[in-house]
Parts: sequence; C-alpha cells; structure tokens
Amino acid sequence: HLLSICAAVTLVSYGIYTVLGQAPEYMVYSNFFLIAIVFRYLHLSYTTNTAERPETAVADPMIISCFILWVLSLFVIFY
Repeated sequence: HLLSICAAVTLVSYGIYTVLGQAPEYMVYSNFFLIAIVFRYLHLSYTTNTAERPETAVADPMIISCFILWVLSLFVIFY
C-alpha cells in the first residue's frame, strides 16, 4: 500500500504545483503525462514483479514514450 500512497502524494503535489505554483498556466496539461507514467508503473508493479526490479519498468515503451512527451511538452511550455 505504500507504493499507492506515494503515487497519490506525487500526483497531488505535482497537480497543486502546476495549478497554484509560479509555473506557466499551460503547465496543467503536463499532468496527463505524469498520470499516465505513474498509473502505468502501478499497473506493472501490481501485475508483474517490477516492484522487485524497477529497471524493468523504466524500460517499458509506454513509460519511455510518456516521459519523452512530458519533457517535450515542458520544453514547449517554457520556450
């Protein structure tokens, strides 16, 4: 259950930062990529044994593509 709690705290804190922080107003749209990454990691950790070997989850194509899209969206938002 600790993994679920940490995931929820991560999503809530990043969401609050993008809404109430000093970030640009379009930062809210980057939440979708973070939600996809966290939920995919939770799915992998509950359905397989990736909690024991996190490097296998990091090599997941969906996590990699969402991370790249998240970084690109931040680049577009800030520049």
